Amino acid sequence: MVHSAYAQNSTGADVYSAVLPTMVVEASADDGSTKGYIGYGEAKVSRNGLEIRELPQTIDVINIQKNKNYNTNDLSSILEGNAGIDATYDMRGESIYLRGFNIDANDIYRDGIRESGQVRRSTASVERVEILKGPASVLYGRSGGGGVVNMVSKAANFQTARSIGITYGSWADRSANIDINQKISDGAAVRLIGEIGHANSFRSGIGSKSRMISPSITLKSTNGLSWTGQYIYDNTERIPDRGPNKAEYDKMGLSYRTGFARAGDKVDDTLHHFRSDLTWQISPDWSLQWLAGYRRANQNFDHYYGGSYNETTRLLSQTYAWQNTRNETLSSALTLNGGFDTGRINHKITAGWDISRENRHPILAVVRNQSIDPFDRGSWTRIVQRPAATTDNRHHRQPPPGACCRLVYPRFDFIHTDSKSDVGRPL
Repeated sequence: MVHSAYAQNSTGADVYSAVLPTMVVEASADDGSTKGYIGYGEAKVSRNGLEIRELPQTIDVINIQKNKNYNTNDLSSILEGNAGIDATYDMRGESIYLRGFNIDANDIYRDGIRESGQVRRSTASVERVEILKGPASVLYGRSGGGGVVNMVSKAANFQTARSIGITYGSWADRSANIDINQKISDGAAVRLIGEIGHANSFRSGIGSKSRMISPSITLKSTNGLSWTGQYIYDNTERIPDRGPNKAEYDKMGLSYRTGFARAGDKVDDTLHHFRSDLTWQISPDWSLQWLAGYRRANQNFDHYYGGSYNETTRLLSQTYAWQNTRNETLSSALTLNGGFDTGRINHKITAGWDISRENRHPILAVVRNQSIDPFDRGSWTRIVQRPAATTDNRHHRQPPPGACCRLVYPRFDFIHTDSKSDVGRPL
C-alpha cells in the first residue's frame, strides 16, 4: 500500500509531497516452536491460582523453548543467569543454590512432586520452569528457606498440534524429537512426546546418548471434572569426562583433547515419573485439586576419575568409584482454592493437605591410587572384580505409626486482594 502526504500553505497550494515505502510487519506466535517467549500470567508453583502480578512473592517463569534453541537441556544450565540462583553442574547431579540455600535435596519439584536425590534432571519433556523465591514452607512443608523450583511437564491439552524437530551441532551433537497433541473429542485429548539424542565431545572417547518418551491423556466432563494422567521415562547414558585437571595435562605434555575414559566407564541416569491430576471446578470461584504421583530415579556410575601425574615414574594415579543410588517418592496433595467478597473487598483462600514418603538408598565404593601409563592406552585396564561397598546408607522419610503428623503438612495461605488496585498482600 502506498501513501502520499501533503502540506498546504494558507492559499491552499501544495508545497510538499512524499511517497512512503510499503511497510511489512511479520511476527511469530507466542507459542511458536522456535520463539518460545511466552508471558505466563499464572504459575502452578504458587498453588493458589492467582496471577503472578497479584502475588506478594517473587516468581520467575522460564520458558524452555528459548533454551532448546541453544540446545540446553539440563535444569542447572537453564537456571544459570537467573537472579538469586547459583548453579554448578556436577557429574553426579546438580548443585543449585537459591538465595544462598541449597535446594537439591528438598526444594525441586516436577508437577508438584518432589524431585529429590542425586540425579541429572533433564528438561526434555518440560514446558517451563517456575521459580518461587523466598520462604515457601507454608505451601510445601519442609523447605530450606531459599525458595522452590517447579518443572511443569508438557501434557495433553485440547489444542491439536504436531511438531518434529532435528538438530545437529558441534562434535556430532545430534537429536530428533516429536510432539503430537491430538484432540479426540470435546472431552478427551492425548499427547505423545519423544526425544533421542547422541553427542560426542572435543575430548576423545567422551560422549552421551539419551532417550525420553512421555505419553499423557486428559479427560474432562461437563460437570467441571477433569483428569490428566502422565508417564515420563527419561534415560541418559554418559561416558564421563572426569580426567586430570589442566595442570596435570601440562605436566604430561598431552593435548587437552586427550580423554582418559577407560572401556566400561559410564554414568547411567534413569527416571520413571507417574502422575495423576484430578481437578473439580466446583463453581466459578471454587476448585478442588488432588495430585498424586510416584517417582523413581536411579543413578549408576562406574568409572575412573581425577589424576595426579608423577614426573619421576611417568605414571598417572587415578581413583576408581562405583555407585548405585535409588530414590523413590510417593506423594499426594489436596488443594482447595476459592474466593468470596465482603463489600468491595475480594478474598482469595488456599487450603491444602500434603503427605509424602521418600526412600533413598545409595551404595558406594572407592579405590584410590590406581596407576596407569598415560602414554600407553593399552595399560588402561579396569579392576577385574568390583570391590565391596564402603558406604551403604538407607534414608526414609515417611509418617511413622502413631505420629503421621510429623511429615504431614497442612497448608493455609490467605491472600487479600483489593478490588481497586488488584495488588495482593498477605493478611
